[in-house]
Amino acid sequence: MENKTVFVMGAGISANLKIPTSEQISDLIHAIDKTNDNLTKLKKILDGTFGEKKYDINDIFNLIDSNLLLHNALQCKEIKIEYYDLEKCKRDLITYIFKEFLKKIKTKDTAQYEELVGFYAKLAEKEIYKKFNCDLDFQDREFFISSYSIINFNWDLYSLLPVIEANSRVNHAINLCFAKGRNPNLRIYTDFNCEYASKGEDNRYWYPFTETAAFSVNNPKFDATRRVFLLKCFYPHGAMNLFKCTSCAKHSYYLGELNLDSVVKKLNYDDNKPLYKCPYCEKEVFSSDFDVLMQSNFKTRNSFLEEIRLSMTQELRTAKTLVFIGYSMPSDDVDYITMIKSLYCSVENVFVVLYEDGGENNFVGYSELSDKAKSKAKNFDKVFKQKAKYNMAGFPTAKSEILNRISL
Repeated sequence: MENKTVFVMGAGISANLKIPTSEQISDLIHAIDKTNDNLTKLKKILDGTFGEKKYDINDIFNLIDSNLLLHNALQCKEIKIEYYDLEKCKRDLITYIFKEFLKKIKTKDTAQYEELVGFYAKLAEKEIYKKFNCDLDFQDREFFISSYSIINFNWDLYSLLPVIEANSRVNHAINLCFAKGRNPNLRIYTDFNCEYASKGEDNRYWYPFTETAAFSVNNPKFDATRRVFLLKCFYPHGAMNLFKCTSCAKHSYYLGELNLDSVVKKLNYDDNKPLYKCPYCEKEVFSSDFDVLMQSNFKTRNSFLEEIRLSMTQELRTAKTLVFIGYSMPSDDVDYITMIKSLYCSVENVFVVLYEDGGENNFVGYSELSDKAKSKAKNFDKVFKQKAKYNMAGFPTAKSEILNRISL
């Protein structure tokens, strides 16, 4: 695809929805009380190792994961977590973080949430008209794959559900029909690299579209009532609603009724309540069976997320325009920073949206930024130089500027 645009999302995309940033997650961990013996022990070890409140989330998971990698116990003075308990301690910590996330999501600011859904809906609306007016064959990959894609490095539910809700709204609001056969409607669907996703409380399954399915539906011989194209979405760190069956080791997403509220209502991260049945082997999957990569330099990758990462890398290599929203290339993303650096010669335009108090809502060159803004944007300037333009108003303030400046 000649003009591929890739949106790369970081914590700043959902900051206005009160999802804790890395620094705020560290504060949550510093505030752990005595409700969990494992976490109480862990906090004492962290305080004794680094000094009270002198560590961040990257330090925490580096310490845990490096010891898991070496099959070591985690110990400080007389306090010790045995190796065989350390994996459970890590999961207890992630569960604690996710429960804090859920508290924020349950009390979401509806207006701010609509800003996020509306942004994705505007992108989908642009694309659906573009596809309808092109002269490509329906089975041509350039037709059934969107000219933009989304990479989200977050785990929270705001990473995934707003995209699905936005595409659904566009499909229902815009009725574009091709004058062929049964006058099929044009639809946009989300391809997020997972074959199955659960639907509803009766354990029926919703099957997301894949490239194979899109190619088949678009075959004129079948004379289907719709023609489809796919928005590629990548979640290389996993998500709060991505689960791994403890029986067959297959992955699936829990998507409820394909909207945020239904997913939030069901998730609880309680070991005692099954969430749904695995679509592969019918074994019960629990909320505690999540599978995510935390902020660590010793990430233990699994085949499912590794496949997403490989596909994401290829997506970035074909991009002509990169749009970073709320992502600052943090130091713990060593492998991704190297990947991003390797894109300099292939990418033509780079737009960076970060937040600075009083930041102007327009895209400017690095030399036009304030000193404070330069310090936040310096990682991008080192890599992309004059190719990059910066908007320091943050999301969603910069939403209209993004939509106006980026040509899909």
